[in-house]
Amino acid sequence: MDIGTPGPGDDEVLARVRAYVNDAAAQWGLCSLADDLALMADELVGNALEHGEAPVTLDLRRGPCDVCLVVTDAGPGRPVLRESTWEDTNGRGIALVSALAEQWGWWRRGKRKAVWCSCSCPSRTPVTVNCSSLSQRQR
Repeated sequence: MDIGTPGPGDDEVLARVRAYVNDAAAQWGLCSLADDLALMADELVGNALEHGEAPVTLDLRRGPCDVCLVVTDAGPGRPVLRESTWEDTNGRGIALVSALAEQWGWWRRGKRKAVWCSCSCPSRTPVTVNCSSLSQRQR
């Protein structure tokens, strides 16, 4: 999904991202993962829009045992898992992703940065591509 060049806080774009992920989860018979996948996509795309640089893309991949979200942008920064206090009004996105995902990480190739996360599929669901070997695993 090509997110394009919207600015930070573009709620319409984030609503489209959540709908795209929910539709894919439903098509794959992974309704039990839909809410978690949509929240993680919302957080990663929101971070890319706020801290990264256009163009932003979202790739949703289905693997043999997992589903992987990959968000790319051209920003120079890197994701940071930080502790927030109850008074903080932001800064919890990567912590949410870390709590919901089986694994997450990031890599840089040239001017592009990718942040990814994956969730295990229910055992009865056959799938086709594994993304657990993506570089710089963090958890």
